[in-house]
Amino acid sequence: MLWIAGGASLLFGAVAVPVSYLWAGFGPVVVATFLHLGVIVNYPHYAATYELAVRERTTRRRGCRWVVATSPLMFVIAAAAVRWPALLVMPLVRVYLTWSAFHYAAQHFGIASMYSAKGGRPLSPREKRPLQASFVGVAVYMMIALNMMNAQTLSSVTEDYRVLGAVLPREIYPLAVAVFVASAAAFFVGNARLRARTGRGFDRSVWLLALTNCAWFVVPNIWLPGAKEPWLGELFAFWAPIAVPFFHCAQYLGVAADRARSEQPLRPVVWMSSLVALGLLLFEATVWGLPRITAIAASQAVLIVTSVVNIHHFVIDGVIWKRPQRAVAA
Repeated sequence: MLWIAGGASLLFGAVAVPVSYLWAGFGPVVVATFLHLGVIVNYPHYAATYELAVRERTTRRRGCRWVVATSPLMFVIAAAAVRWPALLVMPLVRVYLTWSAFHYAAQHFGIASMYSAKGGRPLSPREKRPLQASFVGVAVYMMIALNMMNAQTLSSVTEDYRVLGAVLPREIYPLAVAVFVASAAAFFVGNARLRARTGRGFDRSVWLLALTNCAWFVVPNIWLPGAKEPWLGELFAFWAPIAVPFFHCAQYLGVAADRARSEQPLRPVVWMSSLVALGLLLFEATVWGLPRITAIAASQAVLIVTSVVNIHHFVIDGVIWKRPQRAVAA
């Protein structure tokens, strides 16, 4: 419940928000802490996707085939961004950040569906569809809010590179609210359908994942009437972009480890150490090497590598965790 269903992130938020008001130095400490933790959690979360796809190349061939087929395209996109950074870096970052909201919410839905089945209460399509719409609707809210924000600066790593700009007018915010209301309604529709079929609604892990979904995407991005920024403003914007991905990646590693150990003997220390090494190679080695063999700056290398690896991860992740319909039916 704490590690995979999001409970730890809610506890962290309950502490972090009031402490941020009381101690001005809290934000930098949190950012530094989660950047270091990212080496042993965030980086391996990307590596786990590729490790699963390759390790299951004989049992679930689709994932490995997608890695082989799409990797050259990602290299081409990265090379194009290195060649024309002024033209391509910011669009890549925007695609990555906007897509992240859907990726996170889809993971919440997948975990909710998976652990309902593991708990002996698999969801029928009639219950699963509104639940999926509920999680995705919250992601759409975040996508709209994200693209309403004024420019933000990743000054700690990108030398004042502006990575976000308001491309949607604030007048569109009521649409985001309407989408959120519809997503909440969809959740209760799914819950009612499950209750009608089994006598009991969603398990507590599903409720906790839905609450986590809202806490990550809706609560910090509420725009009050006449406001120039979300109500938590700079308070949340300072440490949340670092903290939330950590909890997302921790979720993923927990589920990926569960999948890995269910199919073969697993030595956790060896498995995690390998993922840490691969993650460091994907990010740190690439970011270190690009400015030394090309004309781009280190700040541009950070954005290119982060965006391209994330986008590729989103694609492959969607493939390896989605079973064919015939398998679901069986």
